[in-house]
Amino acid sequence: MKILSFNTGYFLDYNGTHTDYLKRPWKSLLGSKREKENLDRFCELVDSVDPDAVLTQEVDGGSVRSPLKGQQNYLSEKLDPFNSAFHQKYRGKLFPRLPMLRFMGNSVFFRNGTVENHELSIGRKNLVQELKIDGISIFSLHLSTFGGWVRRRQLEEIHELAQGRDDYVLAGDLNFHKGRREINYLEKLLGQKVHSPGETFPAKRPNRKLDLVTASEGLKIENLEMLNETFSDHRPILFELERT
Repeated sequence: MKILSFNTGYFLDYNGTHTDYLKRPWKSLLGSKREKENLDRFCELVDSVDPDAVLTQEVDGGSVRSPLKGQQNYLSEKLDPFNSAFHQKYRGKLFPRLPMLRFMGNSVFFRNGTVENHELSIGRKNLVQELKIDGISIFSLHLSTFGGWVRRRQLEEIHELAQGRDDYVLAGDLNFHKGRREINYLEKLLGQKVHSPGETFPAKRPNRKLDLVTASEGLKIENLEMLNETFSDHRPILFELERT
């Protein structure tokens, strides 16, 4: 089974450097002129690697900054015959009501299986999407950006959730800004190795390992690689999954 995981950065064409965010802050409100081009490049990427499932973090579900009536709708049409499941990622009393944030979410594209959405009890960004396919649960993660202690609590909840599954995979943007310390904590928590294809952020000159994958004992991660795509602030990762 081949899996593509990608924080697409709402297809705004940021390269992940502080300078780029500061020079072009208007894109976060007005969108990018290259949005459609970036969406089409993403679809071409999916077609070229031919995955069984695509885990995407940061997809616009229909805000005013997207002229395409929502990136999710556009991708659902272009990536046919993939099924798709989109869900808003922000929680709390205020965030889901803000005009921009209530359309921001994550999405899973899949050929077979079903998707279940889970909400963690901590963190404004607390969505976990679970793709269930062939007896395997593939959890698409996008953990809290700020606060290592928040991510630690989120990982504990995810671990508890995953323990109820026979075979599982955790993959996505884990936002481990504390580097090896957080990777070590997750490995100790799960009792399994965390795999990285190398630095994936920022996309222009990667120097942080934020996009990671790990699997339960009965599964093996193979052919893990980072792909050379730079229309987001992250680089995508691709891996194959086999039962041992």
